[in-house]
Amino acid sequence: PKGVELGHRGVVNLLDWMREELNFRPGDVFPALASFAFDMSIPELYLALISGGKVALARRHLAADGEELARFLHEQGATLVHATPTTWSLLLEAGYTGANVTRCIGAEPLPAETFTRLMDAAPGKPLYNFYGPTETTVWSTVQRLVSKSERIVIGRPLANTEIYIVDRHGNPTAIGVPGEILIGGDGVAHG
Repeated sequence: PKGVELGHRGVVNLLDWMREELNFRPGDVFPALASFAFDMSIPELYLALISGGKVALARRHLAADGEELARFLHEQGATLVHATPTTWSLLLEAGYTGANVTRCIGAEPLPAETFTRLMDAAPGKPLYNFYGPTETTVWSTVQRLVSKSERIVIGRPLANTEIYIVDRHGNPTAIGVPGEILIGGDGVAHG
């Protein structure tokens, strides 16, 4: 693990963007499933607080038990579930589809099988696939997926974020040509 210093500006930028994009409003419930040491906990803890919603604090390691986690989400009335593909797989195994919540996924590559299962479980329901390295404020890009026929990519930059794909000399690549990702904007960590 590596630690980075995140500024308030990047956190506020992320939370404002998520509130609008995910339509998170007063009365919504966001369960905090990630460890406080994991950057995924930032939106889990603060999005509800800046939006007038409720944070539902999960017991430590709850995300490792799909059935217990599904029960917790139902009991708390979760309206947004933000979890890794591994956790979503456990929830699907337990019969939880997320059909009645805003579904967000990230922190790990999204396996095709998990993606297909999530889309089959709630046809037409969007799935927000987030990407962001440790050196940025949690997430840098998002892909809003609505059909299992879509190709999984890292998506488009969040508000006040720029993404560049460059070659080994730092020159922009042509569309579709692989390269290194460079990220700029409010979400980049200090240093």
